[in-house]
Amino acid sequence: MVVAAVAAVIVFFPTEQKRIRKVMRGAVEAVMREDVDGLMEHISFNYRDAHGGSYLLVKKKTEAAFRRYNSLDISADIVDLRVEGSAAAVYLKVSIIASDGANRGYILGDAGKAMDVRVDLEKSPYEWKIINAEGVADRAHG
Repeated sequence: MVVAAVAAVIVFFPTEQKRIRKVMRGAVEAVMREDVDGLMEHISFNYRDAHGGSYLLVKKKTEAAFRRYNSLDISADIVDLRVEGSAAAVYLKVSIIASDGANRGYILGDAGKAMDVRVDLEKSPYEWKIINAEGVADRAHG
């Protein structure tokens, strides 16, 4: 009985890694649903990237992409996840296929090789939020 209780706590106790994976999964699912507000729930108002991106710029670019593409299919596999205090880095292999009218093709990665993407997160008192993404804006086509 004690062993079962300990096993249940280990399996169901929400670790920081599980919380971060949930944020990443939620962000990907929001993009696939073309849900701008759902995506922005996972982005920090403090978002900044090397290309001058900010929270508002991410929102505007996302809205433009959703207007342009009919559908988006995303493959995002976490290959490493590192947590240090209130900061975390998630390393992913990402491919995105988009439909634009009758055309369909990769806008990130390709059939043979997914792109390396790093996402940095910060923990507020209540939740993890994305504060930076490297490898998306500098490699996306279109």
